[in-house]
Amino acid sequence: MFALFAMSCARYVQLVRWSLWPPAGSSARRSWRRAALMVPVLLGLAVVQTAHWVGFLLDEIFFRGYRRVAIDRPLFILGVPRSGTTLLHRTLARDEQFTTLQTWECFFALSITARRFWRFIGRVDDRLGRPLARLLERTVTAITGSLDDVHAVSLADAEEDYFAFVPVWACFILCIPFPDAPWLKTMRFFDRDMRSVDRERLLDYYEACIRRHLYVHRNQTYLSKNAAFASMAGSLRERFPDAQFVVCMRDPEQAAPSQLSSLNAGHELFDNDPAHPRFREELLQILRYDYAHLADTLGQDPDAVFVDMKELQGSLGTFVETLYERFEIELSDDFRAGLSSEARESSAYRSGHRYQLTDFGHDRESVRAYFADAYRRYDFEAVDARVEEVDTRVEKSGKGDDA
Repeated sequence: MFALFAMSCARYVQLVRWSLWPPAGSSARRSWRRAALMVPVLLGLAVVQTAHWVGFLLDEIFFRGYRRVAIDRPLFILGVPRSGTTLLHRTLARDEQFTTLQTWECFFALSITARRFWRFIGRVDDRLGRPLARLLERTVTAITGSLDDVHAVSLADAEEDYFAFVPVWACFILCIPFPDAPWLKTMRFFDRDMRSVDRERLLDYYEACIRRHLYVHRNQTYLSKNAAFASMAGSLRERFPDAQFVVCMRDPEQAAPSQLSSLNAGHELFDNDPAHPRFREELLQILRYDYAHLADTLGQDPDAVFVDMKELQGSLGTFVETLYERFEIELSDDFRAGLSSEARESSAYRSGHRYQLTDFGHDRESVRAYFADAYRRYDFEAVDARVEEVDTRVEKSGKGDDA
């Protein structure tokens, strides 16, 4: 843990320098506006990071029992970005046999000590009429409200546990405020480019975070969701040999512009150049690698199930029931009842997130050429045909009922 803490401090110093004076060729603009924003951001992160590390230290003193907590048959939801991983994650998180990190835990309470502290504050706040909870929710809404069509955020929601890597500055979303951190790109080619010693340290750290979570949420199965973990698929399989995986897919023709577009609000906030060719090219390289690495690592794994976003949205209930049967997970009556409602909402949902390939200098032909390997590995046209067939049957059934 000391080695990671020392690395975290060293990286923070580098981020301060790059944030206030981005290097030449950076997608971050050199501007007073950016510098003025980054000062409070860096100070806020320093406070949060310090709290995390103090909590980790106190855990080693008062809650060392977390080290003996077993991680049995964890379920990892991986996939390419913008492929329905959030929908599936938040659906499964409603099943009480699973436990997953909530937003407030990701940001403020990765340690057991912090969880105990904030739960105590929460009980006091409840007795006072929840003024602190309302203030925090309003603050989160004010900060993230523009992201609702991309990825809605609430403190009580199930959230991606890649935020657990923030204390070691290895959470890939940090590439928006800190686009010049080279280790963030290495993180997105984890199995391929990460040095073995660094890879093992980060996996040890992540495993400890899961054990801490299960120490608090006992007798439940750990549920993880992260599209950014696609590059870690091989390491996760090796570290957690009894793990089960769901891999969400989406046609690159939709996934690529959706991923690029989803970052526009962050670029605008931090005064980055969203059209910077290097940043766009690196994101596309990552996406192309994800398709190949997931197929190579989990394509023939009996404990991995692949699902396309279109089929997931159109047949959510059927897919979850099939998944539970495949992995021999008990499907309770209460969860089954709620699943029917989730499936109806999913089928009727239409995202407000709007984007086009041409907005990013690409067209259908250029994307298909760039992702030719992905189109060779995954039969997206067959998925479209199956979805169209299902939609046709539903439409005919509806007309029959009306008659």
